[in-house]
Amino acid sequence: MMIKGLIAVALSAALCCTEFVSYGFSCELPAVKAVSESTVSIIDSGECGAELRLWFDSDGILTISGNDKMTSSPWMWHYSSQIRKVIIDKDVMSICSFAFSGAEALESVESNGASVKSIDAGAFKDCTSLKDIRLPDSVTDIGSEAFSGCTSLKDIYIYGDDTTLPEDSSSIHRLREP
Repeated sequence: MMIKGLIAVALSAALCCTEFVSYGFSCELPAVKAVSESTVSIIDSGECGAELRLWFDSDGILTISGNDKMTSSPWMWHYSSQIRKVIIDKDVMSICSFAFSGAEALESVESNGASVKSIDAGAFKDCTSLKDIRLPDSVTDIGSEAFSGCTSLKDIYIYGDDTTLPEDSSSIHRLREP
């Protein structure tokens, strides 16, 4: 009987948390133990396109996953100063204008086999801690000032020859092999 009571309490808490999320409130998930004994928890999650999901964790990592174009950057209102790393999973088609603009703590962007076709204007503008970025060969268009004001970024590497580069592209270098 006691076990049934505990299960009922756990299910009630889970349903309550789900209701809060559906009304726009965030619900912090329990911490997950990693092999190194550090604790990482999901701070927030949401959508940034019709079929794109995002997760922001306590290590400052923002992960974007799904199969769509990025149409918004809801993380910028609350977490722009805390984002240290962005992971873009495969099938993300574009990065919207000013998506990470002013994210001063952002140091790296990782594309996990991403099929990003375009990086819109000002997408990484004024990301002063961004040091290195390697763009997949799927990128065909980089908008103006996409990387302007990235004072720590010395070089941008892109794989592929078919990319339309902006006029301010002196730090973009084409590579032949990934």
